[in-house]
Amino acid sequence: MESYGLGLFLSLWCGAFIFTRIGLMRLFKLAGQPAFMAWIPVLSWWYWIKLVGRPSWYMIGMLIPGLNILFSFNITLDLLRSFGKNKFWEQLVGTVFSFILFPTFIFDNKLKFLGAAGSKEWRKNNVKNTSYTREWADAILFAAYVAGGMRALYFDLYQIPTPSMESNLMVGDYLVVSRAKVGMRIPMTPITVPIVAPKEIMGMKAYSDLVELPYMRLPGWYTIVGKIQKRFLALMKEYVTEDFLLENNLGDFTFPNPKIAQTYVEAGRREGRMVIPYHFYTYQENFEKLKKHPSVLSIFEDVIDDGTGRPRFPDTNNTVFLKHKWDMNNYGPIYLPKRNETIALTKDNWDFLKLAINKYENNNIVCLNGKFYEDGGNGKEITSYTFKMGYYWMIGDNRYNSLDSRYWGYVPEDHIIGKPLFTFFSLKMVMNIDEETNEPFIGHGGPEYVSKGIRWNKILKMID
Repeated sequence: MESYGLGLFLSLWCGAFIFTRIGLMRLFKLAGQPAFMAWIPVLSWWYWIKLVGRPSWYMIGMLIPGLNILFSFNITLDLLRSFGKNKFWEQLVGTVFSFILFPTFIFDNKLKFLGAAGSKEWRKNNVKNTSYTREWADAILFAAYVAGGMRALYFDLYQIPTPSMESNLMVGDYLVVSRAKVGMRIPMTPITVPIVAPKEIMGMKAYSDLVELPYMRLPGWYTIVGKIQKRFLALMKEYVTEDFLLENNLGDFTFPNPKIAQTYVEAGRREGRMVIPYHFYTYQENFEKLKKHPSVLSIFEDVIDDGTGRPRFPDTNNTVFLKHKWDMNNYGPIYLPKRNETIALTKDNWDFLKLAINKYENNNIVCLNGKFYEDGGNGKEITSYTFKMGYYWMIGDNRYNSLDSRYWGYVPEDHIIGKPLFTFFSLKMVMNIDEETNEPFIGHGGPEYVSKGIRWNKILKMID
C-alpha cells in the first residue's frame, strides 16, 4: 500500500530524535563517551551499550526488527539507572517518552554518572531490593513497552467475530496480523492498553483519545487471500443442531426466503415426509461431504438473490442504484475515489460519495436543490471535491453471508490495519441454537455463538 503522511511522520520522528539526542549527548559526555556520537544513528547504539556495560552482542539484538524493542528497553533502563534515575515515574517516562525526559538532563546540575548499570557486578552492588508492588509495576512496564511496541510497529492481534471470511478465517479464530505488509499505520490513539485488540474491555474504552495523531502510513506491500465460500440450499429431514454444525465444519446457517422455503415444505408434505430448508455457507469439498450425510435429503448450490432484508449501499430511494435494481450477484459498477483526486459533484454521484466526504473526511457538505454547499448549507457553494484518502471495496469470501461493502460502503485507507499472517489460537464456535424452537439465539450484534472446544488443527497455522 502507498505511504501517506510520510513527510509528517519524518518530521515527528526527527523532532523526537533531536530532543532525545540532546539529553543523550550530555549523558555520553558525563560518562566519558564521545558526546557527538549521540547524534549518529545506529552507531550511537554501540557507545550506548558500552556506556551501560552490556555485552557486545547486544548490538546484534538492536539491529533485528522486533527484537530491538526488547533490547532498547533494557539499555534505556540501564542508562537511567547509571545516572540515578530510579523512581518509577522517571523510568516510565524515560523508556516510553524519552524525547520528553532526556532534554531535561541538560538542566540537571546534580546529574552524575554512577557506573555501568547494565553489568551484573554493578547491579549486585547498587540495585536495592524493591517492594512487591514495585516489582509488579516494573514487570508491567516491561510487558507494556515490549508488547505495545510490537503491536504498534509490526503486529496486531485480532479475533474473528463473524463468518464473512469463512472458511479462511472462522468465527473463533485469533489472528496475528502483520502491519508491515500493507504499510505500518502509525497508531492514531497511541495511549492504549497493550496487547488487547478490542476497543472496549468490559464496557470501558481500552484506549484514550487524550492524544490523537493524524493518519500516517509507511510504505508496504500486500497480497490477496481467498478461498471462496458458496451458498447451498439443503433440504433436511430433521432440525439442525449445534452438534450437526460442529460435525460438518459449519459455523452457522440461515433460513431461505419464506416463500421459497414453503414450496419445499409443501412438496415434502405431499410425499408424506418432513422437509426443513436451510442455507449453509461452505466450500466445495465440504459440500461433497454434506451430500452423503444421512440427515440431508438433498443439497445444491443456490445462486438466486432472494433478498436479505438488509439495506444495501447506498441506502436511498432516488439513485441509479435502485433504478438498476442491483442485487448480491449483480452489484455495480462502483467507482472508488482515489487520494488527491478531484471529482465533480453531481446529484447522481452524491449518494455514493457523501459517506466518504462527510463521515471519513470530516466535512459537512450538503446538497440543496442540486447544488452543493459547505458547513451544512451555510458555507460557500462548491462544484467539486478533492479526496484526502484512497478508498477500498471489501467483499467477504463468504459473500452470501457477509456484511461487507455492499452494505456499509467504502472503506477508507486509514481503517486498514494489516494482513493476517497466522492463527495463534482457535475455538470451535458454532451458532447457539434454542433446543425448544430450533432457531438461533440473536443478540444485539447478530447471532450468538458458543464454544465447542479447540480447533487444534488451526493453532499456529499460516493463512493462505
